[in-house]
Amino acid sequence: MKSVWDDRIRQVEAELVQLREHLVPLESGKVKLSSRTDNGPWEDVTQPTIERNKQVIRTYEAILADMKKRSLRL
Repeated sequence: MKSVWDDRIRQVEAELVQLREHLVPLESGKVKLSSRTDNGPWEDVTQPTIERNKQVIRTYEAILADMKKRSLRL
């Protein structure tokens, strides 16, 4: 029987795949991100972006694990 969680679990799993794919070029150095305020100098924000994305991935993984546990209880 299909759980009410099944569709959402698949969505979160797909999001995780995308997040991990987006992280690859940043971690490999193929892509660098920069930011600047007004007309100030450009600053490399690649590493903070990597760390933020890794945190998002950890959060999604925790959500996914919880959703899977809940779906087993039904």
